[in-house]
Amino acid sequence: MTITNETRIEALKEASISIACCLDEVSEVTKEDLEHIQSQLCILENYEDEEEVRNRKLTREEEANMRYMRNED
Repeated sequence: MTITNETRIEALKEASISIACCLDEVSEVTKEDLEHIQSQLCILENYEDEEEVRNRKLTREEEANMRYMRNED
């Protein structure tokens, strides 16, 4: 599953709202509340991992293109 920037922004907002709610009623925070926040953070982490892979792939493609262009001269 590819995580879009829109999904990332939605997860960030959801995590922020969830944390704010937990802070409003600290004594009522449940394990499920924390698991929900963790789930949103996982989405953000996965987006960053995908972004890193995309950037590495682009760098390798750019390097390959440069080598190809040098060989054509």
